[in-house]
Amino acid sequence: MKISTIIDSSKVLTKEQEKTLFKEYYETPSTRRKREIKDAIVLAQSRHIISIAQIYRDKGDIEDLFQEGMIAVLEAFPNYDYTQNASFMTYTKQAIIRQMAKYLRRTKVMKISEPAVNKLRKINKAKQLLERLKKPITTTEIAKLTNIQETTIISILNAISTVELNVTSLDEGEELIDTIVDRDAEEQLENALNNAAFGHIDMSILSPTEFATLNGLYVEDKTHAEIATELKLTEKQIRMTEVRAMRLIERQ
Repeated sequence: MKISTIIDSSKVLTKEQEKTLFKEYYETPSTRRKREIKDAIVLAQSRHIISIAQIYRDKGDIEDLFQEGMIAVLEAFPNYDYTQNASFMTYTKQAIIRQMAKYLRRTKVMKISEPAVNKLRKINKAKQLLERLKKPITTTEIAKLTNIQETTIISILNAISTVELNVTSLDEGEELIDTIVDRDAEEQLENALNNAAFGHIDMSILSPTEFATLNGLYVEDKTHAEIATELKLTEKQIRMTEVRAMRLIERQ
């Protein structure tokens, strides 16, 4: 099926419609209805995916990029927590970008280092943590969490908003981290995240599992699946633990 046909046949969903469908998806016993809901939600991201794919249209086949974006959305679907504030579109944006970037690196048409992607992910993690802690999501707060200079963060976020991870000016072997991130931040990053994010919190209110979950997600940059494996729990249990721990923190 052509991309234009997929886009034309897909319906854009509001944030409220998304959450209603996700709720029904997890409550309905009907396998067929689950499939219908999942298809509707995934296809509703078509315009979002193509808008990101257009950024790389000069570097890769647009249809291949679109397919990579769809893969990212499908993989993100079971991990999305519809009870949280972020919309599914917002939740999938970075996953789509990463998937397309990996595709372009595989085809050797885009040069960007893995450390650079990891550093950009740290900024996004800081933004996510600030949102969960209900603190202002400002470049000043992000700088405190990541120990990256505020002016550098502003430049990075401006670049992402216009060209995402479209980096073409690096010399052979040069890493993006060398040009956009304070080198001192690399050594201090984990401690800065830990101290700034949780230093003011009475961690005794958290159980060992709750602490391990938050530390893994927001300091060690692990996935829910990785933490679940380490703690011998299911991903669903880890997500519930995260929500419970955040609620305890918010009450302080």
